[in-house]
Amino acid sequence: MAIVLRIGALLWLVNLSLLAMVGEDIAGQIRDAQGTGDYPKAAKLYAQLIASGEDSAEIRSNYGAMLYFAGRDGEALEQLLLALKSNPKLTAPSLLAGMSLTRMGRCKEALPYLERALLQQPSSTAPLLAMGKAYVGLRDYRHAREAYVAAARMDPGSGEAWYGAGITARSLADAVLKKNRMANAESEELLRDSMKAFTRAVEIDPASPRGHLILAESWRDSGKFVEAVAEYETVLRLSPKNAAANLGLATTYWKSGDPEKAIPHLEVVLRELPEDAETNGIMANILVRRGDFTKALPFARKALAANPDLAQVRFSLAKIYVEQGQTENAVRELSKIATIDPDGTYHYLLARALKSLGRNAEAEAALARFRQLRAASKGPTVEPE
Repeated sequence: MAIVLRIGALLWLVNLSLLAMVGEDIAGQIRDAQGTGDYPKAAKLYAQLIASGEDSAEIRSNYGAMLYFAGRDGEALEQLLLALKSNPKLTAPSLLAGMSLTRMGRCKEALPYLERALLQQPSSTAPLLAMGKAYVGLRDYRHAREAYVAAARMDPGSGEAWYGAGITARSLADAVLKKNRMANAESEELLRDSMKAFTRAVEIDPASPRGHLILAESWRDSGKFVEAVAEYETVLRLSPKNAAANLGLATTYWKSGDPEKAIPHLEVVLRELPEDAETNGIMANILVRRGDFTKALPFARKALAANPDLAQVRFSLAKIYVEQGQTENAVRELSKIATIDPDGTYHYLLARALKSLGRNAEAEAALARFRQLRAASKGPTVEPE
């Protein structure tokens, strides 16, 4: 929205000059359509204007802008490039061409246009914010963060800049942790920076559910569950039916060892999104831990139907099958996740299931693998829960 407002200011200046070039009637219609956000109508009026013989780089730029705001990126790009061909010094078409390309998934192509817009308007945050989005699309979080941080320095009151800075810092921290598997000084600093950025964004826009939601997720991911719960509850006060907040709150309760409090929030999400993989998976895992295997079964099946890669849910499904005497089914499910067993837990259940089927040699091999994995994870080589 911040970028739209900045572009809008540029377009209104152009419209004032249009009044001298075209009839008051069509200019007034264009102004009214833009002012009310009826971008498809405004685009149609610009097309009529061009068809009548009135044409200029500015008109093409505004026509492209209306098409962009109407979500017609391909058509917008065509008009914006015509504007730039006629007058390369215009800022709005460079910026919007880059934004159109970004939205079309052509982020690498977008960057030269956005860089040109920044050179033309070095005091504007709009090109920086757009560059941040393009770099995120390329998963180049380091350059994306640089763009968002620069925008935040230029305009400390820009919530969008602080959100971007926070998200990209957290993405960089995740990348560092995946590479090293252990928290280190770089990842910890990035996580601190992300929290500062999110906190600042929420201060700027305290009524934004999105801001509190992102802050809550960051608190949860850093293990600060009390703070996370407070932020999720703030989101629900602002937006009572927010599915993401209910799921986030349920996940926080689950991870913090209070699963019973998670269930009502999961039920809220499932009423809105009955096939959601994550929600069904968490519900299945909670019910299995409670020992309610029959009730857990449909949730586990729904979760895996939506996302077959949920290993923890597949493990829960295997436990259900063991309890129900469907041991062959349990072995089948456990075999699918044996290669990604983090600490031997999957192999221990597999060993039990194989032994009950009389497949003793395979059971011993699974038990040996359990001990290896458990030792590697520095956990006790005793029966897991």
